[in-house]
Amino acid sequence: MMHRLRHRRVVKLLGVIMEEGSYSLVMEYMEQGDLMRVLKAQVSIPLSVKGRIIMETIEGMRYLHGEGVIHKDLKPENILVDSDFHIKIADLGVASFKTWSKLTKEEHNEQRKAGGSAGKSGGTLHYMAPEHLNDVNSRPSEKSDVFSFAIVLWAIFANKEPYENAICEQQLILCIKSGNRPDVEDIIEFCPREVIDIMRQCWEVNPDNRPTFADESSKYTIHSSSGIQIGDSNYMEIGGMSSSVLDSTYMNLKEEPASKYQAIFDNTTSLTDKHLDPVRENLGRHWKNCARKLGFSESQIDEIDHDYERDGLKEKVYQMLQKWLMRAGSKGATVGKLACALYLCSRIDLVNCLIRISQS
Repeated sequence: MMHRLRHRRVVKLLGVIMEEGSYSLVMEYMEQGDLMRVLKAQVSIPLSVKGRIIMETIEGMRYLHGEGVIHKDLKPENILVDSDFHIKIADLGVASFKTWSKLTKEEHNEQRKAGGSAGKSGGTLHYMAPEHLNDVNSRPSEKSDVFSFAIVLWAIFANKEPYENAICEQQLILCIKSGNRPDVEDIIEFCPREVIDIMRQCWEVNPDNRPTFADESSKYTIHSSSGIQIGDSNYMEIGGMSSSVLDSTYMNLKEEPASKYQAIFDNTTSLTDKHLDPVRENLGRHWKNCARKLGFSESQIDEIDHDYERDGLKEKVYQMLQKWLMRAGSKGATVGKLACALYLCSRIDLVNCLIRISQS
């Protein structure tokens, strides 16, 4: 089953190693590990990146359900994260097709016998739909995965496992069956209201009242949530970054009237590396403000900030300028437009640098 699944949000099966009657699956490597490990790390994940993780999880689950596959064990530990904080769904070892063949059922039963009662970790209970706690004969369905997804949503914003105060598995089962859910008050300060609404729909006790992953309205709600478009107060602070001499001294320059620079603002010359290199080297920590002046949205800025956090400040500046060049094209990415953005950021030093380069 895993070998035939091909999607950018599903971990690829690369091969199988058979050894002394047992086998191991060789999967593609995901640098950041599982999602819960990332959530519990000391680095704060921006809201826009969490929104992207949610959308990519929906994308992956929608594909699996479209292929007739029920995951049956969706949880943060089974969502893997790559170096750029994109996700892929993993651990389809207990997944099943909606329509099972007799042979598939027999193989599955044999696996269950071999695994015994310890074959599943207690953590999975935290994400299990109540219909499976009420009835051992209840067949897994798409709506089972939707319930698990709701608990995953809560974990993404709480940065921890749910039900941390549960005394034992028996108490946990009883509470979930009676309608207990993770405490929304724990996340209400950090989670957009629209996402909480989806969460509550998805963990409805009646499976018929839950949406599906194919429901476009849920995707639209997350896309249009005002909380996903985050501002300056939500960003990843990266240590060990030094500012250049130009970057550290620009505040000492007196603000000049815009009319003094009108000639460079009107310059329609296409940008070259000769123009860009001083900006790449010296824009430094003011790159976000410059990006706004060049037309980037807050979510686009935050995505660059997060995706290149391990590469350093200069790489963020470089990537921001590259994305602008690609979007604007050679005719749109002019010396004048960059100079205007730098002026609006009070980077007169870099405006003067562009003037000198243009004159030479």
